[in-house]
Amino acid sequence: MLLTDVRLPSRIGQQWQYSGIDCLERCNDKKHFASYPHAIDYTYNSRGFRDAEWPQSLTELENCIWCVGDSFTVGIGSPHSHTWPSRLSHITSSRTINVSLDGASNNWIARMCERIAQEINPKRLVVMWTYTERRELPDSSLTDEQRRYQDVTATAEENLQNFWLCHQKTAALAPQAVHFCIPYFHSTWIRKQEIQKRWQNVRDPTWPMAAPDCVQALEDLPQHIRDELHHLHHCYHSIKESLYLQQLLQNKKITTFEPWDLARDGHHFDIVTADWVAQQAACCLG
Repeated sequence: MLLTDVRLPSRIGQQWQYSGIDCLERCNDKKHFASYPHAIDYTYNSRGFRDAEWPQSLTELENCIWCVGDSFTVGIGSPHSHTWPSRLSHITSSRTINVSLDGASNNWIARMCERIAQEINPKRLVVMWTYTERRELPDSSLTDEQRRYQDVTATAEENLQNFWLCHQKTAALAPQAVHFCIPYFHSTWIRKQEIQKRWQNVRDPTWPMAAPDCVQALEDLPQHIRDELHHLHHCYHSIKESLYLQQLLQNKKITTFEPWDLARDGHHFDIVTADWVAQQAACCLG
């Protein structure tokens, strides 16, 4: 069997009514949860993913569209038919494969992409990265589900560096991949004028008047300025993340978006945003 280690054992063959924060006790908005009009269940295949059974032949798998991500790709709070991999399948009339885990780290997403690229090398791959602070436990003897949660001990810069390494490794292994940032993954000051405003609010009179306009310019600042930025409202991390992602956006290496609608849990997006993601992915895939 191909991809023997791409599986979530505790979910194999399971069918759940609720999952994660998609339950009345943990949802963000109980009124919205109670009034949500669509029926939802979480049905997992023989590998433990919220997907139909995968094709068996390598040729079929090569021609599928592989979708990798976290809970936004699982479709927490939405019917399976509302998830962006399902919508992408509908738009392209192609079989999609959903490899996703709620609470997944960027390391897990990159590792799944590595396995898929090495064993399947599909013609089409879409990756939806998670939050930069999502790291995993280093103990590889644990299952992927057990490794999801880690106490935050790394700095914001280390988290960003971890994401950078995950993204670069995946881009090198799978140059055909289309990349997305989930909502709130990027700083809300991704726009240059917002970065400038933030800079002006924290700058010392001895600092340059204008904010750096690229990551290298930020790194070239005198050490005492960078030291101050580390302490001032996490400004260093926020500007650095914004500028780094801005570079990816400008080079069309990654696509970001905001949600237009909410799933039953009040956090994840629903079919309107899923359709937009699917349409953007379809255009990029050609």
